[in-house]
Amino acid sequence: MTKKIFIIITLIAMLVGGVIYAENAGLIDVFSNPDTHLAKDFAKIAVFPESIGTYVRTESFVSVQDECTDLAKSSDSASKGLSGTVCTRIATAMYKDDAAKKSVFVHFAKVTEGKEPYVLYMKAFSKPDKIDQYEVIRIEDHELGWFPQDVFDVLVTQEGQFTLNSDGGMSMSYGKATGQNAVSQYFLNKYPPVKESDPTGNTTIDGTYPVSSNYQFYSIHDLKKSNLSSGLYDTEGYVVKKYECSSGISKPCMRNNVVISEHNIPLEKYNLSDDELIIFLDNSKKLELGKKYRFSIRLLDSKTTDEIINDAELVGFNTL
Repeated sequence: MTKKIFIIITLIAMLVGGVIYAENAGLIDVFSNPDTHLAKDFAKIAVFPESIGTYVRTESFVSVQDECTDLAKSSDSASKGLSGTVCTRIATAMYKDDAAKKSVFVHFAKVTEGKEPYVLYMKAFSKPDKIDQYEVIRIEDHELGWFPQDVFDVLVTQEGQFTLNSDGGMSMSYGKATGQNAVSQYFLNKYPPVKESDPTGNTTIDGTYPVSSNYQFYSIHDLKKSNLSSGLYDTEGYVVKKYECSSGISKPCMRNNVVISEHNIPLEKYNLSDDELIIFLDNSKKLELGKKYRFSIRLLDSKTTDEIINDAELVGFNTL
């Protein structure tokens, strides 16, 4: 593994060299981040099924780590004229097909600082590729990555083969990733790449959103009353108000948003009850007034309204 991909998969040396021993010894969860609560929250968001086809998640092993890097101090980055601080939080799981002696590492990454230099870095050290209908990037021969239509900024898979050693450890070897194994196919379909590969935004190229996901469900009323931490949740309601900032307005205006409600009663002003919620979004053209939808939302850790709940951003939706 070369030095240039350290931002994406800083855990691999530890995974292959040490944690496999720990896993064989019975260590299930490793949270390298000292803020264990945040690490566990992130791991819950990065859902790793117990099994996918003939592949089984390695004894429920999940690892979460934070990493910050100054690109200017890397000779590889500097050679490409890249600079800036990039901080990432990465959740990792390993899947094994014991009969075929094949493995797939899966890495969810969220950029917590320096998304623009991160994207430039990714583009500089990868090549565009395609798996079925999906646009992906190839970082190294055994590594495929893409920019999902979801809370994560990048998802990377690594395909390899393993050999069990007599001392209980494991040796890894890598060929060229094809993306045709059950694990890669599952995550490609569950977290599909952004169309036309525009990783800097939350929406696809035409301003639409993916369908809702299966996050913890709360009614609008419960969502507003439960004092929830930032993260991903599902809710449902009728669209009772739509707002888009006009380009002709000279003064600052509210972000584009819709108001959803447990009751199908049109709303004119933002005098919201406990049964109504503002959802911020980029484009509301696919949402119709008076229709009921299931929404996947991201609760932020700050708010810009007088509501009792922090701001909610749209992640996905589907009609009920």
